[in-house]
This record gives sequence, structure tokens and C-alpha cells, in this order.
Amino acid sequence: LGNSSYAIYIMHFPMFRILHFTIYKHYSDFVSTHSILVFAIQTMLAILFGIFIHYIFEKPVGKYLKKKFL
Repeated sequence: LGNSSYAIYIMHFPMFRILHFTIYKHYSDFVSTHSILVFAIQTMLAILFGIFIHYIFEKPVGKYLKKKFL
């Protein structure tokens, strides 16, 4: 998680908002009865999405910029 922590930090809010507008509106009864489970799933998805962004976007862009400017 160390190298991906900034991507997780940046992506967690949009991820929570997207999930809020999709899951909470359509499955509000499930969310209200299983709120801890939903929070755990949201947190895992935000972490996985942040790691994905780190490897797909951050690393290649960093490598490109390092090659171009250093």
C-alpha cells in the first residue's frame, strides 16, 4: 500500500461518491441493514481502485516524465 497510498487517497472520494449514487439509491434497505459490510466493501474497492490507478497511470507517467526531463 505504501507506493499506492497517494492514489488511494485521491481516488477514495470519487469512488465513494460513485458507489453512493449507484448502490445507496437502489439498495437502501440492504445498506441500512448491512452498513458495516457495505463500508468494508467500499473501502476494499477504493483501495483496489487506487492500486490500479497507481500501476496503470502513476507509474507510466512518472517513468515517462523521468525519461523526458532527467
